[in-house]
Amino acid sequence: MLNGKENHPLIMRLIKLSENWYTLQKVGDELYFNDLRFGLLGDESSSTTFVFRYLLENDNNGDLKVIQSAQNPKDIKPVLKQLWQRILGNKFF
Repeated sequence: MLNGKENHPLIMRLIKLSENWYTLQKVGDELYFNDLRFGLLGDESSSTTFVFRYLLENDNNGDLKVIQSAQNPKDIKPVLKQLWQRILGNKFF
């Protein structure tokens, strides 16, 4: 899917940042790099958008650009709630 750009410094940086927990996703003509470590936005049963998602595209010169997808703040609330629950752990009373 990366069409020979697997060793591009930006791709290598994203892979290192994600600690090798990533997927590539084709949406129409666009290619996205998804960091799997933080999960999906919103209600995970219906969401297909990851918390950290990057659009990979070529600029006018053919150079690779990485653009972090903007997130709607209200979609972060369920993610933070789940994260907080994981931090608190199970309560045994």
